[in-house]
Amino acid sequence: MCGAPAMLPGEEWPEGPGGEPLCFLAQLDMADLPPLPGFPEKGLLRLFVGEGPEFGLDPSDMAAQAGFRALWAPDPEGAALRAAPEEAEDGLGWGDGPWAVRFGGPFPSRPEDFDARVQSAFAGLWNAAHPGLPVSGTQDVDRYASDRSLPLELAIQAGEEAGDPPAVQVGGYPSFVQADDRRSWEERYRRYDALLFQLSSDHGRYIEVGDGGRMYFFIPSENLAAGDFSDIMYWWDGM
Repeated sequence: MCGAPAMLPGEEWPEGPGGEPLCFLAQLDMADLPPLPGFPEKGLLRLFVGEGPEFGLDPSDMAAQAGFRALWAPDPEGAALRAAPEEAEDGLGWGDGPWAVRFGGPFPSRPEDFDARVQSAFAGLWNAAHPGLPVSGTQDVDRYASDRSLPLELAIQAGEEAGDPPAVQVGGYPSFVQADDRRSWEERYRRYDALLFQLSSDHGRYIEVGDGGRMYFFIPSENLAAGDFSDIMYWWDGM
């Protein structure tokens, strides 16, 4: 994470919408990862985001790789560490990186009740079983519950059982800071069903995503399996 990424000869440093160099965030060498279902077995992925308080996020189009970028090298032979351009030397201003990420998984990972995939699956099952009581997701069930506090209590219980997420996560289910999965905002975002990379704030290393927040990178699972990283959804949220 941070520091200098491995770049191929002739590979250009990604730039933001104004021509400014983006900040290197993290790289994943798939060959060094434990086997992950649906992930390529080899290849080098580099993630870049914009500097400043927004980290390159564009809420109007969270899949437009303008303020962020993913560079993929299916064959990283010949890649060498490259320092950031002078304009991006300060990077994200986080602590004294770079940091090596040592993955200790696998670990238990479960979807939260407001995960977009959970909402869709629940609505389908519920509406088939209760055609006269239609819902679009779990948030609608309290209209029919005799105890209005039950859905909230179950959601809190599920969150407590899931426990805290690791600082860095690849694969599995996302753990949201806010009770909101932005893939539910618009139909076009629902196709990003695989969690590619999740980064949590780490106060000990002065890694601050907003105010104790997390970054999320999602990709359609069929693209991930095919090694196609041209279509990625990115956002972050804070406390």
